[in-house]
Amino acid sequence: MCRRLRLACLSAGLLVLSMMAQVHAQPGELEQEKAKAVQVQKQLQQKLQALQQKLQTTQQQRKSVADELRASEAEISSVLKRISDLDVLLKQYEKELVSTDGKIDALNERIALQKKALAQQLRAQYGSGLNAWSALLAGEDPQDIGRDLGYLEFVTQARTDMIEQLRLDKEELSRLLNTQKKQKQSIEQTRSKLAAEKVSLDKQQKERKVLLAKLEKQLSEERKEEQKLSQDHAQLGELIQNLSQQIEQLRKQQEAVRQDQKAREELLAQLPQGSVVKRGLPRPVSGPILARFGSKQPDGGTWRGVLMDADEGDPVKVVASGVVVFAKWLSGFGNIIIVDHGDGFLTVYAYNQSLLKDVGEPVKTGEVIALAGNTGGQLDSALYFELRHHGVPLDPLLYFKNDQK
Repeated sequence: MCRRLRLACLSAGLLVLSMMAQVHAQPGELEQEKAKAVQVQKQLQQKLQALQQKLQTTQQQRKSVADELRASEAEISSVLKRISDLDVLLKQYEKELVSTDGKIDALNERIALQKKALAQQLRAQYGSGLNAWSALLAGEDPQDIGRDLGYLEFVTQARTDMIEQLRLDKEELSRLLNTQKKQKQSIEQTRSKLAAEKVSLDKQQKERKVLLAKLEKQLSEERKEEQKLSQDHAQLGELIQNLSQQIEQLRKQQEAVRQDQKAREELLAQLPQGSVVKRGLPRPVSGPILARFGSKQPDGGTWRGVLMDADEGDPVKVVASGVVVFAKWLSGFGNIIIVDHGDGFLTVYAYNQSLLKDVGEPVKTGEVIALAGNTGGQLDSALYFELRHHGVPLDPLLYFKNDQK
């Protein structure tokens, strides 16, 4: 649209110059040609004003839809993170419930054995007919009477202990059953929350499809222009450059305030120790390379990183240890996350469906930091990956492990 506007302005100027030349060539028709020139100029001005107004309206509409898309994709990212957290919580509750069920089964088995042993003891005593009165009345020998009474006392004490243990076991069983009930309630509540979050996710994804279709329709004519893409990459480059400068400035400030060896060691421990970005890095996703570093882009410009095939929801893994320094939605790149690896190295992961890490979080090599997607107005799911050193883009394929693709 801007290019068409410039061409219209240039055409207007050429036409006016052409008419002025005709005036000099034909002095007798000065007033007539002058009036025509004024009329053409007015018409061109009206067309230019209409073009400018249309361009302004289109830009406002695009900004409005882009803002809605950003909010929708940010909410989808948040919902997916909440679903992930609820899945972890649900597995924990289910594991605890399995443990409680096992304890209840073991305790029920022990109580059954205790009841059986107690019943056998009572039947044996009843069958023998031995009790305190029969022991006193049946025998004449005091030694026999004493022995029978001693045996009865032993049996009675054993039965009393057995009954007491049975009572304690039943109390423990009651406590475990109560725990089991609460655990089941927690599981049901978590499943309800999980179902609600999935309903919310489905709603947000449908809204996102509508917004994406609307945005795609508005941008269909402008996709052939290189200006937007160049601005997006310039914005990313400026962001990375600013981050690099801020990181470098922070390190200089930290170095300046170190006054003794102990403080110096404590601050150095908070920063990456040496370069972790070397040859042989693992890939962030396992999919094939769709676009190489330095190759031409369909809409103009060149790739400053690589485009890698990835299904929606695939895990995106950080290629080296570091600290997250940027994690939010960015025009042209959707949900983007940037990791600082020290020594001026940064890696960029764009088009993500969801961001799983926040700014300031440390990450280790191979840790999942995002879920792949097609945010930022992309049509197909993929991962856009960049490797930069002091703001300068590097070819990631030279650093990937055993990369022959």
